[in-house]
Amino acid sequence: MALNYSIAEYIIKTRMSSKVRVLVEGADDMKHFKNLLHVKLPNKNIKVDTAEGIRGDCRLTGKNNKEKILKVHRATRNTQSHNNLFFLLDREFDGFELEQVIRDLKKESLFCNNMLLTAGHSFENYFFYPRIIKDAYLYLCLSEFKRDAMQAFISSLDECFRILAAISLAAKDIQKSTYPIGTIHWFDFKIENSLPIFGHQEWLEKNNNGAAIEFVNRYLYNYELVSGSELEDCIKVIRGHTGVIFFQRIFAAYLKLQASADRYSNSNKHADDFSKINEKGMSAAFCEAWIRLIEADGRVAYPEELIKFLETEA
Repeated sequence: MALNYSIAEYIIKTRMSSKVRVLVEGADDMKHFKNLLHVKLPNKNIKVDTAEGIRGDCRLTGKNNKEKILKVHRATRNTQSHNNLFFLLDREFDGFELEQVIRDLKKESLFCNNMLLTAGHSFENYFFYPRIIKDAYLYLCLSEFKRDAMQAFISSLDECFRILAAISLAAKDIQKSTYPIGTIHWFDFKIENSLPIFGHQEWLEKNNNGAAIEFVNRYLYNYELVSGSELEDCIKVIRGHTGVIFFQRIFAAYLKLQASADRYSNSNKHADDFSKINEKGMSAAFCEAWIRLIEADGRVAYPEELIKFLETEA
């Protein structure tokens, strides 16, 4: 990350520059968006900056990349001097009604004043398509059982989406967005009648503390919420990093099941090996599968409104 400016310095720098720029939250967002630009706008000279390279100047912006972007945006929006500066921000749970069912209240447009919110919670939500997940996993997984496991896994993806939406909402409710990632492993997902189940009771016996009890209570409540909601909206509220990690662990459970069905003596090894692939490697594979699908079939979701504006500005 080459940038190392204060918020005020970044605003001055972009005012003095004629380059078209897009400011994103993190390094992963920058890599994913640059890959998209290579495909959608290969002949445009667009600079992508990340808020990680900007120093915060207050309590809110000190360690929060989203708050840095919002502060820069407030200072530059609707100004002629910064009409070449664009923003891409994780939507998180903004604009979702979470009552009897999940409702997306911002379906029409997520673009305003040069800022685009991602269609789902995070940039990674663009990757949550069956074909993208399948292509990435078949590329990364070395197990000889991967294709048989994949067939069962892909047929269960609707239920996977609902489970991960309920996990994401439960973590939000207890204000611990990353909390379950370190404690829910592949063996905590059971496969019954070919469908995944989060074995929350067994998990709670191993993690019997106040946070775990509160989390399970909220998980059960939110599972009822997502069960009656449109699948598209469930996919959108999955926290991006949570989804990347737990899709991986659920598929690992399917690898274990398939290896056991074939009476493989060390069936856990297949699940363990796949679970050990780090998140950055997994996200990179997702992104590559996403980019190839965009090239082959433009109907897959991507930050289309922002791309259209950049096409006319750059």
